[in-house]
Amino acid sequence: LTAQTGSRGKDMGVSTKIFQSPCQDETLTSNPPVLWIPKDELGVAEDEIVHTRETYNSIGISCDGASLNAQGKLILGGQPPDWRLNLSPLLSLTQAPDAASRSPEAIG
Repeated sequence: LTAQTGSRGKDMGVSTKIFQSPCQDETLTSNPPVLWIPKDELGVAEDEIVHTRETYNSIGISCDGASLNAQGKLILGGQPPDWRLNLSPLLSLTQAPDAASRSPEAIG
């Protein structure tokens, strides 16, 4: 599948490949993102999660590992729900033998 560029419908001889293969497109093969909102003392986050899941069942939403303290400061107690650590590109760049044992915060 190609997209042709031209002026007033004229083919300018420029062709841009849109997809190499639909099966290789990351948007088609990757997991959908999850909306991560912090839990709060008033329960607004929990209500929003219920409402979002009932209304838009295709949208992932979670407050696991994130909260707001009494002053409204964000407290993170874990990784985002859709976070996946892929060390392959980092290991090939760093050549460090202990790179796989480091915490995610120490990488990058």
